[in-house]
Amino acid sequence: MDPNELRHPPEDIRISSLQVEPYPDGRKIHVLLQLTPFQKPPCIELTLLDPSGEEIGTASIIEPSRWKQEITMHIKNSDTIGEFSLSASLFYPDKEVQDIQSIIFKILKAP
Repeated sequence: MDPNELRHPPEDIRISSLQVEPYPDGRKIHVLLQLTPFQKPPCIELTLLDPSGEEIGTASIIEPSRWKQEITMHIKNSDTIGEFSLSASLFYPDKEVQDIQSIIFKILKAP
């Protein structure tokens, strides 16, 4: 984090980048998430859907200290292959979701 970088107020915070890198074993994904530099940390809810659209995982990031996040999510029923979807919702407590980003990615190898 660059301490000289301009930090924005809550109403201006957005998801600037969402990337997914499946692990070679087909059982987990590496999620890279970048936010607008913030004055007040938001909350982020991640939702993972399988190829049939069923929710198979969630993760919550509550008031992160940095605007660049990297996490690993495990995939339930990891024998499934195909196109998965990950959505990230950014919000502040007691307020509506103010940004949503989604990405579709493929898992081609079952363990």
